[in-house]
Amino acid sequence: MKIGYSIWKPFTLACMHVFRRTFTIKYPFVGLENKERTVGRHLLDINACIDCGLCAMICPSRAIELVNVEGFGGRPQINYGKCVFCELCVWICPRYAIKNTKFYELASYEKETLIYSPRKLSELPRIDDRRKLVDIKFHKRFGLAHSRKRAQ
Repeated sequence: MKIGYSIWKPFTLACMHVFRRTFTIKYPFVGLENKERTVGRHLLDINACIDCGLCAMICPSRAIELVNVEGFGGRPQINYGKCVFCELCVWICPRYAIKNTKFYELASYEKETLIYSPRKLSELPRIDDRRKLVDIKFHKRFGLAHSRKRAQ
């Protein structure tokens, strides 16, 4: 009895899904909607950073290290090959210098391009050529508005 059930159960399940509507996304042309709690690339306010190093100390994956930037002193550099997007660096920053964006597309063929210098972190994320095909406003699409307000 159990042998027949173990054979027919997957077969009936497959038959049920054959007649359902497929869920296909035409990715380069139609973007996915970000969920409310999407965590993506960081945005650094290089002038607000005070070189305290708390972000580098709290990072559980050791993805953040402080590097010297000419004219500013030590600023965080993030290795997205190691980053687990836990947001601890965002919440520990006393000056709110590090913020999260909803820009989560960080794929690369070389590991070296996943290391973001402080200057690169301070620039807004750019849409690559295939994203230019999508007719969506950048700031609205990736939610770059500040998600956390300073306590008064």
